[in-house]
Amino acid sequence: MNHKLTDLSNQLLEYPQAIEELQLEILDRTQAVNKVNEQISNIESKLKAEINAAVDANGKKVYSNAEAREAELVERTKFDANLASLRQEHDALQREIQEARIKVEAMGSQQRNIRSILHFFANSSEFADQN
Repeated sequence: MNHKLTDLSNQLLEYPQAIEELQLEILDRTQAVNKVNEQISNIESKLKAEINAAVDANGKKVYSNAEAREAELVERTKFDANLASLRQEHDALQREIQEARIKVEAMGSQQRNIRSILHFFANSSEFADQN
């Protein structure tokens, strides 16, 4: 039993470093998501500008109302390979962030459980020593 308690104690000591590494990973992924969001926004802004500037042969705006401009933006974004790739990258990074957060939460739970177990046995041995 003493060997198992020692293993639990050692494991408990390793958790802060492991949690910190995961939190730094989350930070890195969050920064990457922000960069991807900026790239997506830039592409969408460029497309919007092109749509707003589009004129027919007579110099009349091709997309004269907001609904027409929005519909055209939706169409153009469907077929923009770069935008599709960035959105996939964004989704993958978001999933990695969520997975890392789940791991951090699980490690926190394991830490609390190990502390409880060690506390229980520490109190049990103190009680046994007193008798």
